[in-house]
Amino acid sequence: MDTQDVMQEKLDAKNIVNLDSSRFKMSIEDVALSISKRIEKTSIELNCRVEDLLIEEALQPLEFHLFDHASSKHRLGPKYHEESSKMKLQTSLEKCGEEYIVNTASIFESLIGSSGTNYGSLKDVILDELLIVISTSKEEKELRASVSILTTIISRNKSIIDDVKRKGLRLCDLASALKQNVHEAVILIYLINPSPIDIKSLELLPILVEIVCNSSQNCYKSKQESVLMTPHGASLMIIEELVTSFDYATNNMHLEVISSPHVLSGFLEVARNDNLEEFFSLTTILIKCMQFDSQCRKYVSQFSPLAPFLDLLQTKDIRAKCTALEFFHEILCIPRSSAINLLQRIKKESRMNIMQILMHCAHQLQPNHQILAANIMIQLDTLNPTDKSLSREEAVQILVRGLTSQESSEQILSASILSNLAGTYAWTGESYTAAWCLKKTGLNSPYHQNMIRNFNWLDQSLQDTSIDVWCSKIAKCIISVGDSIFYSLEKGLKSKIKKVSRDCLVTISWLGCQISKSPESLSNSASEIILRGIEQFLHPGMELDERLLA
Repeated sequence: MDTQDVMQEKLDAKNIVNLDSSRFKMSIEDVALSISKRIEKTSIELNCRVEDLLIEEALQPLEFHLFDHASSKHRLGPKYHEESSKMKLQTSLEKCGEEYIVNTASIFESLIGSSGTNYGSLKDVILDELLIVISTSKEEKELRASVSILTTIISRNKSIIDDVKRKGLRLCDLASALKQNVHEAVILIYLINPSPIDIKSLELLPILVEIVCNSSQNCYKSKQESVLMTPHGASLMIIEELVTSFDYATNNMHLEVISSPHVLSGFLEVARNDNLEEFFSLTTILIKCMQFDSQCRKYVSQFSPLAPFLDLLQTKDIRAKCTALEFFHEILCIPRSSAINLLQRIKKESRMNIMQILMHCAHQLQPNHQILAANIMIQLDTLNPTDKSLSREEAVQILVRGLTSQESSEQILSASILSNLAGTYAWTGESYTAAWCLKKTGLNSPYHQNMIRNFNWLDQSLQDTSIDVWCSKIAKCIISVGDSIFYSLEKGLKSKIKKVSRDCLVTISWLGCQISKSPESLSNSASEIILRGIEQFLHPGMELDERLLA
């Protein structure tokens, strides 16, 4: 089998361009001429001239098979290069379209597995040519074409990344291309996997945000060649690194850049796409934004499309389920009336039996995510409570099991969720359930409130009239499972983890509002179980708010 047959067999196996087609002939001509012109143009400054003889030798086998049917004037000889290179260069890198990019990548791919030093040399020359353009060219079209070709080559064979890095692909050159509006460069930046510190030093965040928010991003979806990712997808993943990889102050400095409604609206549009990897990065960014700023939390809760996150819950991808649960957990940390409206939206926009899907999550996932699923189940069930609900009982039991898991992350999470099921949050995401309970004890005067400086007593979330009704409903749901909840809370009160014991005290405080309205037998039973645990908080050495709650 001759050289052409071997190469054609490799191309056919991957459904790539035919060696005898005019597309291939034009592309190899353009590649050769572009290489020749670029080397001629840059060899003096870069001191890296590749002998014309080497190029001719590398191209000769292809020339023999591709052009033996044509007249001699079409052969890839030096004279032909000299006469045609100016015209061809303008129609290659500077004006090449998607077809040229795909053809060039196909040619390169065919060279990878070809035997002989000639083919290896031509492969190296193509890479060198692309890297020279990326590092020296000031022409946007030429730069964009070179970046696109290199991205397409790497997308087909990831091992090329190491070759390209060894040949000197520099992060600063890609950053420069990106700042020249060559958005495809961000894909290469992501693929070469620089450290977060290196990315930060380039100050790329504003342009990354611009790429994500660009209304024309849909143009990336129509490309025939399926690349590893889109520019806005790569931008999202890099932004995720920038808001999670540094210290608190630096992360917040980056979050400040993306916390405006204009930017968030652009980010939320990405939620309507189907790419899971992009979605994971987006969710992390949105969660960080909500934790960073109260206005971000309000904006996301009001304008975020819920259907894409709900769809994630019914996928087979475990990470997708966990991502959705984390998002809903965070977005529900808002004032009670707003949380109720959001829960109603979840029920309305869900295209499946949401309770059944959450039940599956509670059975399949790890303990912490089981607890997150149980939290949402209980709140959704409370919207339209019935006397008997198996899903509600099972969800409460999941929280009970977590609460009895001594000195663990599950215990901390379960205690926190239980303490806030009935109360409210400020828009900052800070729990105000304890403050609401303290107001119920009669702590209403500014003088006494100033003695407890943990809360903003003027926060509008404390004026929310829907809390009382919600508390009554949720307390009935919790109490309905029987004495097991009180035994679990009693264990939580004794926890060595301060936050766990305090959260259990807050839970008992709001449950007490409903217990006081219940039959005396329930009140006596609950008191008998938890009274000794509460006594420790009445000691004069304890915090004032804890003594009042007790």
